[in-house]
Amino acid sequence: MPVPHLLLAPSLMAASATASLAPAEFQPVFEQLEAEKKSFCTALEGEMAVEDRPVSAVVDFNADGVVDPIVPEAVFSCSTSATLFKGGTGGATHHVFVSKAQGGYDRFDLLGHDYRIFVWNDFPVILMGVHFSVCGLDRVSTCIVSYTYEQGYFQAAGDLVSPEGQTTEEEEHKQ
Repeated sequence: MPVPHLLLAPSLMAASATASLAPAEFQPVFEQLEAEKKSFCTALEGEMAVEDRPVSAVVDFNADGVVDPIVPEAVFSCSTSATLFKGGTGGATHHVFVSKAQGGYDRFDLLGHDYRIFVWNDFPVILMGVHFSVCGLDRVSTCIVSYTYEQGYFQAAGDLVSPEGQTTEEEEHKQ
């Protein structure tokens, strides 16, 4: 039986801190992210603001029945820095939160431009525009990476993205 992974409805989002699509359990997680970003802005002696609808999408990546919010870092702004949370030529960070069986969320930080999500064979896939150098190109060109979630990691061709603060066994061997 197909699992409904995808729920995208930005026009239906409420103006609360995490929007109505994110579960109530996500509110303290969002507040922690907000405090982290505020500390960066405060270090620059600025005032931080947050857009009304910071959750851009919710998807059930791990098929546990709990929606997993995506928060683009560009929803934050700092009065003393026009670019602090907006990114550069490589794009900006998109914080993807995946629910854990024991409660809480793992946070995955994906660097890229805009993204789209679609379902392929009942698995949600993130397509994200990234800097052309990621594709091994030495000139400005379109480069799109696809990420799927499997066994605690987002994976792309030739790469694994670990939860924030964790490394994969492969990454540990490189160090």
